[in-house]
Amino acid sequence: MIEAFPIVAPQFMSIRGKRGIQRIDPRPLQLHYQKTRQLQEIILKARQGGVSTWKELEGLMLMMTVPGFMGAIISHKISSTKYLLSIVWNAYKMMDEKDRVPLVHETEEYLITPPPPEGTGAGLWVGTAGPGAADFARSRTLHWCHGSEVAFWNNAEDVLAAVEGSLPQEGYLCLESTPNGRNHFYDLYQEAAERGLKRHFFPWWWVPEYKETVPDGMVFVRTEDEVTLITRALAQGFDLTDEHLLWRRHKKARLRRQFEQEYPEDEQTCFIVSGNPRFEIEFLARLIALAEARPPFVVEAKPYGELRTWFGPVGDHIYAVGADPSQGLSHGDYGAAVVYDCHTNQHVASLHCKIAPHMFAREIANLGEKYNKAMLTVERNGPGEAVLEALHHIGYPNLYTQTRWYDGRESGVPGFYTDATEKERLCASFESGIISGKFQTYDVDLLDQMMNVMIDDRGRIYTSKNKRDDLLMAAMLVNLTADEAGARNVAVGASFAGAYFGV
Repeated sequence: MIEAFPIVAPQFMSIRGKRGIQRIDPRPLQLHYQKTRQLQEIILKARQGGVSTWKELEGLMLMMTVPGFMGAIISHKISSTKYLLSIVWNAYKMMDEKDRVPLVHETEEYLITPPPPEGTGAGLWVGTAGPGAADFARSRTLHWCHGSEVAFWNNAEDVLAAVEGSLPQEGYLCLESTPNGRNHFYDLYQEAAERGLKRHFFPWWWVPEYKETVPDGMVFVRTEDEVTLITRALAQGFDLTDEHLLWRRHKKARLRRQFEQEYPEDEQTCFIVSGNPRFEIEFLARLIALAEARPPFVVEAKPYGELRTWFGPVGDHIYAVGADPSQGLSHGDYGAAVVYDCHTNQHVASLHCKIAPHMFAREIANLGEKYNKAMLTVERNGPGEAVLEALHHIGYPNLYTQTRWYDGRESGVPGFYTDATEKERLCASFESGIISGKFQTYDVDLLDQMMNVMIDDRGRIYTSKNKRDDLLMAAMLVNLTADEAGARNVAVGASFAGAYFGV
């Protein structure tokens, strides 16, 4: 029945369009999607392409034609849920009465038809992602589910786990969204093949309305960026004109960095620049590209991890080590340590491993000994207390003791305690260090972790769910405390920054 939907829908279903109530006229995006769809799929899209409307009408058709069908439409917030329900409800009401299957039950969430012969005994549920959606999915078998704007679900993992558990082998699942940073939807999209999901990508040029008339007399000169974009679109069969590019210029001027979130142009950049990142993403992307071409590193296998070394110890150099411990559990976080050369301002080695606190203490003590008895700065929170106690028993001679940020006096307490205020100070200092050249790194994993740090609506810093920040935390600790390890060279920053900014 789904295969016939493009033929059936224009005959029976209407929508509220820009010209008022009208029969649905399938758009190029909708028809292309229909030809390439599969049972399990994920869609990355620009705004207002018509994906949600198409899916909601499909769900309505299945409810009216397939006996025993149970479908679910799940959105990211209540207002969007009401809008999607209105699409279904209006299409149903605007159908000719002779074509409609009667409803035996209708609420703000449910449409249910009576059992045969009066109806199909089918139902369609429309709800908001959250505990209610997960409970609904767990309590019944679903045959069809459309997840709308999944990148904006607060508890995507829980809801999707419940939904996927309720779908039979031949059940249908469609997850679609505009991008919103590197969250669970990002992971699903990147790992689509392993998860058995068909990937669809619909950039903004799939929407015919996204163009503006070029005023008479205007000399439109295409930029290098626009010429590259034209080539990319042409590979998909789209010939972008000056009208498309003028619309893009005006939209980008208004939305700025939000443009890539609302109107993506490629499958990678849109995830990087969307959301609300703490660090400057475009600059990080340039750093990553440069780091990938920098000196190779040597990998040494360690218990439950590895040590990556770019530069070994130099006899008269002073070093510092930042350490972010973990519990060492197989299902838990990694522990990480970053070695920093105070003379060259370079990040010279990274330790990454999942081992118990006392073993982690031994590893970083050995690392410190190797690098001229480097000063160790250990995050004191949680397992850090156990690490510091083990270092005390080992007798490691050079441990950082926290100073009070407001007057610079030593507290006498070993390690560094991180709360919300300190984390912002760590981020601000590290951002300054990266830009100025006081902290130079070739570790792509560390730079990548910087992209996981976000700011919520209240201005609080957090790491995206299921994303790591262990190397970053270790690097931020050593960056903030390295001055106390010895005379850090701060005079080379201009040349380092110049290499990145091209000045």
